[in-house]
Amino acid sequence: MHNILDRITYKPGYSFEFNPAEQGFGPAQLRVQLYAACTVTGREEWQLGRWFVVEDPDDEREVVRTAYQALYLFELHEFQENFKYDGNTVFDPHSMNLPGDEDG
Repeated sequence: MHNILDRITYKPGYSFEFNPAEQGFGPAQLRVQLYAACTVTGREEWQLGRWFVVEDPDDEREVVRTAYQALYLFELHEFQENFKYDGNTVFDPHSMNLPGDEDG
């Protein structure tokens, strides 16, 4: 899977972390990582996406599609954190509150 992920290009600074499938420890996984400023603290730190399962790490099509999905959801998460109205985050991906909730 690593040789497939190395052939994917995206914006500067973005990369993939992967865990190979290990006997008895589950399937292969990948996630997006980016060293960038935190939208809350402003400090530079690793921004890590969620893990995605890759059932067949030798299937080029599956790896590429999973990597695409991981990037898509990572960017959606960042978009939600950065979209603000009157200085307030409208769709906080870290909150269970929905837009319009009294305490959200």
